[in-house]
Amino acid sequence: MSIEKGNNLYVTMDRRLIHSHYSDEKYGEWSETWTNDLGSVSLSKTYDSDIVDIDYDIQKDDIVYVLWAEWSSGNSFGYGENNSYDIIHVFRSKDIAKKAYEILISPATDFDEWSVNYETDTGISVNYFRPWLGYFERDLTLHLDIAEVV
Repeated sequence: MSIEKGNNLYVTMDRRLIHSHYSDEKYGEWSETWTNDLGSVSLSKTYDSDIVDIDYDIQKDDIVYVLWAEWSSGNSFGYGENNSYDIIHVFRSKDIAKKAYEILISPATDFDEWSVNYETDTGISVNYFRPWLGYFERDLTLHLDIAEVV
């Protein structure tokens, strides 16, 4: 079952590139360093917001719990520290958000465990592929931040 489209929240991230190096050579080395923080959770879309489907009614000034991940990724030529992120879900219940956190942070022993199921506030099971488990990915930080809806 999937979350019905229609109820959305809009999440912005405060991302800052604090270091960048790219070689002029074809297939040259590269590196980046980013900092990421939760910006805002809003009822209105902005040009830089991520859309998150939710399965509950929400109003301005409500408190929500944003589950998001950041990790480092690269390729054969370079590496980006904290260059990848994903807003996984926005929960109304802190307890349900904590359960999802525990499921998502659990280790995977083989490829079949890269996808996990977590439950939303109304009990919908969501299958989520954990992109931070790839060959070049590492340094996962899973965040559970509290936010007020604006």
